[in-house]
Amino acid sequence: MTKDWSHLDPEARREAEKYDNPIPSRELILHLLESRGAPATRAQLQQEFGLSDEDSIEAL
Repeated sequence: MTKDWSHLDPEARREAEKYDNPIPSRELILHLLESRGAPATRAQLQQEFGLSDEDSIEAL
């Protein structure tokens, strides 16, 4: 995955309209988990999506 996930997220526009600080949509997170073929920890998801600010981490 990339740290600039928004261009990969089919729901990025929806997320940006709903939230001041959007994070990857549920759909993109599920796609990542399915492609991994294994569960991921919160820390792994943070790293995969490049989420580092407190608000994004809390929202995840």
